[in-house]
Amino acid sequence: MAYDGNVALTDVTFEIRHPSFAVILGPNGSGKTTLLKAMLGMLRPLKGSVRILGYDPLVDQEKVRSIVGYVPQKERVSTEVPLEVRDVVEMGIQIRKGLPRITTADDLRQTSSVLKMVGSGDLEGKLINELSGGQRQRVMIARALASNPKVLFLDEPFIGVDARGQKSIIGLLEELNAEKGISILMVVHDFNILSEHIDVLLLLKNRLISYGPPLEALTQEALEEAYGPGSRVLNFAGVCYTMTGDTHHG
Repeated sequence: MAYDGNVALTDVTFEIRHPSFAVILGPNGSGKTTLLKAMLGMLRPLKGSVRILGYDPLVDQEKVRSIVGYVPQKERVSTEVPLEVRDVVEMGIQIRKGLPRITTADDLRQTSSVLKMVGSGDLEGKLINELSGGQRQRVMIARALASNPKVLFLDEPFIGVDARGQKSIIGLLEELNAEKGISILMVVHDFNILSEHIDVLLLLKNRLISYGPPLEALTQEALEEAYGPGSRVLNFAGVCYTMTGDTHHG
């Protein structure tokens, strides 16, 4: 993958079993969002290919859209238009329809259903711009779930969400993975909040440094290669934690 002639990401080869709970980790500018967008078919690789449950997102665009839900890093929902939560979630259904996009009774039922699924059924009639960061992020997850995806991609879903909200969202994602069989692939800045919960870690720094179960992929050598000297891997009771000097710039 390249931007303005500069290669942003190279030598990335991996396979993740379905359904898994996976995290993409790396310092700022390491290509995390680039990888996610390539997997979604939003960017075209200079070479190589991507398959999502066997489908090429560049060739089988409609099929991939039907099986993948996406929560982008910076979701812009207009605060000028007084959108209710139900309207925002329903967009996740309507965007996959051809014209004319007409709301049906089934659409309304599905909207209510996914809001209840994420524990936000009581917010259906609230205005989106009146919600807390954690509440809003649950609504965005509900919108991504509205099309009944088999895979859910999330790009930095904890930005602007307090610790309590983060814990709540992690619990929701675990439930979707374990009980609904949805694969979760998430770009995160802070691995430690998820260290106990995930199956697979992909560590990037403009290439794939390592991937696999966290205890195997997150070695001291790999972490230093990604974040530089002074980074540390801590193992406690069979769980990995990291100490890095990386800061997030949004």
